[in-house]
Amino acid sequence: MEENPNNIQNVCKCCSEKLHKDFQETFDKNDVKIGMHVKKAFEDEKNVEHLWVKVKEICEDGIKGSIDNEVVSVTNVKLGDYVKVKFEEVEAILQWLPNMINIF
Repeated sequence: MEENPNNIQNVCKCCSEKLHKDFQETFDKNDVKIGMHVKKAFEDEKNVEHLWVKVKEICEDGIKGSIDNEVVSVTNVKLGDYVKVKFEEVEAILQWLPNMINIF
């Protein structure tokens, strides 16, 4: 499915770095559960894109899961790719609950 352009927003690098730093100050790796989503910045030679990864495994130093949104800017990953995310790379956690979405 093609990503709706209205869903795409750009965040300047300094804002993105500050959001990541602020998140990491309160992040507890025990907050991550299988089935949740974590956000991570993926880079190629030209671009950075912040993508959601659906958690399928939790390891000692991070999680393993699949990219769960359309990739628009970077060329080295795509929807469905299985990737590893170190805990220090997590930028946000998304939890789906009945009738509610929590992002923290």
